Amino acid sequence: MDYRRALLFGTTIPILNTILFAIIAVRLGGDAISGHASDGHYFLAFHGKNTEVSHAVFTYSRWHAISIAITWPIAIICAILSRKNPQRSATHN
Repeated sequence: MDYRRALLFGTTIPILNTILFAIIAVRLGGDAISGHASDGHYFLAFHGKNTEVSHAVFTYSRWHAISIAITWPIAIICAILSRKNPQRSATHN
């Protein structure tokens, strides 16, 4: 993978990940970061409304939210690098 494609990949994946997270959170009734677990019950939250879900769904939602926190800094770094070296990214196809 060349430099330009790597930077494009590094900025595109976090955007798609965030869009996917938003779509899934709406479909599930919220996300685990906003929700809570209590006495073996797991709740996703969205705008003050709680939706009870299985432990597996709650865990998935939590990890998906964590993945956003990991991928966005990568996107920011890739965006900065692509602006710092526009000639390098244009000449290395």
